[in-house]
Amino acid sequence: MSWFKASSLCALMIITASVAVWATPTDYLADIKHRETLNNYVEPQLDDWQLDRGSRVLVTNAVLDEKLESAYSDLLSETYRNADNKKVMLSVAYSDNQRNGLAVHSPEACYPAQGFKILERKQFPMTLNDGKQITVRYMKTQRGNRIEPLVYWTIAGEHLYRNNLEKKQLAIEYAMDNIIPDGLIFRVSTIEADEKVALAAITDFIRDFHDSLAETEQPRFFGTASAVMAD
Repeated sequence: MSWFKASSLCALMIITASVAVWATPTDYLADIKHRETLNNYVEPQLDDWQLDRGSRVLVTNAVLDEKLESAYSDLLSETYRNADNKKVMLSVAYSDNQRNGLAVHSPEACYPAQGFKILERKQFPMTLNDGKQITVRYMKTQRGNRIEPLVYWTIAGEHLYRNNLEKKQLAIEYAMDNIIPDGLIFRVSTIEADEKVALAAITDFIRDFHDSLAETEQPRFFGTASAVMAD
């Protein structure tokens, strides 16, 4: 057998073994970590941000119908307002089984399905107050006169991933440890035409939300430091 054929066969065996392992993990990370419900993380005040449950601002729905909602274990939707009367909408969709396909319900899917046009999208690093950087995705959307910029990211287990390839890599890594990761989509948006103003408000809120969490809880929403991958 030639070296090329032997190498190809070896690679195929490794891939096949990895897929077989990935297909049969049995331990849920959500059970191992004893995840709390999302409402337990809602603080009435986050530094300058005040919970505003009486707001008339309609938070764009994270799910489109009951069938999609069944893919989630928990949903959180709240509005916060600061002293300058700037409002941000927080939406977190959580699944105790990342293999349920959270990517299907990302803002790229749910916003257009609700009549929004995507005017702009990009990806950039955001620096938190402790110096940690996370890779976030930005979208500027519009429906009628409503211009809604938003920032979001996705987590598998305790790792932030930027695309489907990284998601699959994480699934295999967890499966090698016989673990089914949980996952979430964390989204913050505001109604504001000025991108600079919108990003300033969104970034400020995200930093304050991060600071409100116990250090042991931060990886669930922001990933671990090792999960922040450079381009």
